[in-house]
Amino acid sequence: MLSTDIKKGFTLIELLIVIAIIGILAGAILINIGGARMKARDSKRVLELRSFMSALDVYNYSVGSYPSTSGELVSNCDNDTSFATFFNSLSGGYFSSTPADPVGKWPYCYFYQYPSSYHQCPDAASHPYLIIFATEKAAGLNFAPYGIQGENGSAARYCLYP
Repeated sequence: MLSTDIKKGFTLIELLIVIAIIGILAGAILINIGGARMKARDSKRVLELRSFMSALDVYNYSVGSYPSTSGELVSNCDNDTSFATFFNSLSGGYFSSTPADPVGKWPYCYFYQYPSSYHQCPDAASHPYLIIFATEKAAGLNFAPYGIQGENGSAARYCLYP
């Protein structure tokens, strides 16, 4: 005679296997999402800087020169407000909003210099101005490489010219 006393449910081993599989899948998804976020922040950096360069061109067309820093680098690194202060102080409202890095802390910040001469940027002196920025992923950007790649925690640092 067959027993009708069969218990329904999962064994502890079956539950542990399912939990392990779910954990592995969740880990793989989180890794992929993290990479997509870095790529999105890098895309935002490039887009903002291209827009900023357009504002610099409009300023140059209207005023007759690019905003001068007398060869000094101005930046928006950490608590340094020289970048925003410099551009917001220019008359005409060309720079009502200056670009701000999505991360907003070192090493992900922007530098501007006019006239351009910074030694870490190749051939900088032959361009009117330069912008230096850092990225979280190094691949896929066709900008002049900064002299020291991966400086201070960034994946790459680039020199951007007009």
